[in-house]
Amino acid sequence: MAALRTAGYDTAYLTCYFFDDDPNGIAAGMHCWVRTRHEGLIEDWDIAHFKKAGRADVHAALNPVPGLRVTLAHGRDHVYRWNGLDIHLPIPSRPNWVLADGSTIWGAPPIVTLSRD
Repeated sequence: MAALRTAGYDTAYLTCYFFDDDPNGIAAGMHCWVRTRHEGLIEDWDIAHFKKAGRADVHAALNPVPGLRVTLAHGRDHVYRWNGLDIHLPIPSRPNWVLADGSTIWGAPPIVTLSRD
C-alpha cells in the first residue's frame, strides 16, 4: 500500500466475507484485496486468489476463484478514541474485544450465511 501511494496511486484495503459453493450458503471465510485509483482508472487487485487458483497471469480483476464477496470494511489500522484511550483496530471487519486498558483481542468470527431469497 505504501509503495503504491509513493508511486502516485490512491489505494484502499477492502475486507469481505467470501462465499464459495457451500450448499448451505455459509461463508468460507474472510478475504481481502486492494483497490487502486490512478489517473481516473479504478482497478481491483486480488493477488492472493490468483495464487490460490495457481495462476501466474496476475492482473487487475476480482474473483479468479469462483465465489461471491460481501464487503465489510475499508482500510487498516483504525484508531478510535474511547474513555481517554486510543483503541487500535487493525481491521474493523471482525469482532474485537476492547479491554479496560484499551488493548484489543480478536473475537471469534461469526458464522455468516448468505440468504438464498
